[in-house]
Amino acid sequence: IRVDYSEQRFQIVDNCGGIKYDDAAHEVFCFGHHPDAPRGRLGVYGIGLKRAILKIGNKIEIESHTKDEGFRVEIDVREWAARDRDLRDWTFPVTKLNGGAGKKPAGTSIAITELHREVKTRLNDGTLDSTLRRTVAQTYPFFLGHLVDVKINTTAVERRDLPFGGSDEIEEGVSKFEEEGV
Repeated sequence: IRVDYSEQRFQIVDNCGGIKYDDAAHEVFCFGHHPDAPRGRLGVYGIGLKRAILKIGNKIEIESHTKDEGFRVEIDVREWAARDRDLRDWTFPVTKLNGGAGKKPAGTSIAITELHREVKTRLNDGTLDSTLRRTVAQTYPFFLGHLVDVKINTTAVERRDLPFGGSDEIEEGVSKFEEEGV
């Protein structure tokens, strides 16, 4: 996962397999969840991604590719927010990409430009980089360096081990057994 930001652009790019077009069109870019959607997932209300990108800037481009297909979403927030005549105005334009599927690596890119003034201020206050690194390192210590690598403005985030019941005075308890060759 690569996070790059400046006063002009905030971008997140991953190579984590991409999002299927049907999921994007009927779940990811909808407000709320379908009544039959499975419960107990991280996105409880279905507004986290949308709320975040709308709060960052006015021009949003999202493109995602799986090994078989792709999609693109372009949002001009000012134009989108000005429409409010019926429920269709609350949708985002998800365009299916057929030609590039399989030719582009699987993954997702979210690029946001025309950043809001408050976001620019936060990007320039000198604390965002260290705060973001610390948060990622502390939140995902079991995954960083093993299952995922995260770079923020080209510099890798180093995992920060969390001490769980550790002490120099106590040895780890280890039990090993074998059953039926396993």
